[in-house]
Amino acid sequence: MRHLRITPFVLSCLLCIMSVSAKEKERQWQTGKVLDTNRSSVYAGEVGSANGSATTNGNTTYGNANGSSTAVYRVYETYTIDGGEYIYVCREHIKWRWSKPATLTVNGPVQFAVEKDHLYIKGEDGSEHETKIMKKVSKPEQTTPEATPTEPVKAPPPGSAAQTQVPATGTITVNSNPDGADVYVDSSFVGNAIAVLKLSEGKHVIKVSMAGYKDWTREITVLAGSEVKLVATLEKLN
Repeated sequence: MRHLRITPFVLSCLLCIMSVSAKEKERQWQTGKVLDTNRSSVYAGEVGSANGSATTNGNTTYGNANGSSTAVYRVYETYTIDGGEYIYVCREHIKWRWSKPATLTVNGPVQFAVEKDHLYIKGEDGSEHETKIMKKVSKPEQTTPEATPTEPVKAPPPGSAAQTQVPATGTITVNSNPDGADVYVDSSFVGNAIAVLKLSEGKHVIKVSMAGYKDWTREITVLAGSEVKLVATLEKLN
């Protein structure tokens, strides 16, 4: 009877597979919301080739050469995930031409797991994608004022001064590419992208700027109770 012999290499591969499977089971999956996805390319240099010929006459060498070069870009997919307590901006490196980013629906649910500076995403097809966390934004706590038991809070009558003093607002979420650009509302600095803004009803001017890039400006009309998401893609200065 022949005995199956397991070589050290095969044993190492088996242990590696078991380790990866165990790691996947340990991940603490959560359910969040997809706020935005964006594809970008980053210039990574050039590769080229050259050919030629040469002849020697005495101590002098004569020759010619020609060649060509091709620009190389790195492709990234950036995801903005609302994880409840935090908003995560994470990026996946699309390394191969046949590789595909996670299939997600904006404003739809998504399963994710956070491990140190990495965020793992499950696509709608069940595939798992490893991303690098580029930014982690803490969401402001929303507190509800408590009414005193002796004096119940009553809604003001329609048309009263108390009712008209509360301005109607809408929510504007501003993202930028590249990440972290300065955000201005009506010429006033309000923070860096991603910025979640509560603006009064009416017209406002949103400006996004970053050193080395052209300013991005939009005039918007805010409606009470509306939610609008803006993505500012900045162009480099010549």
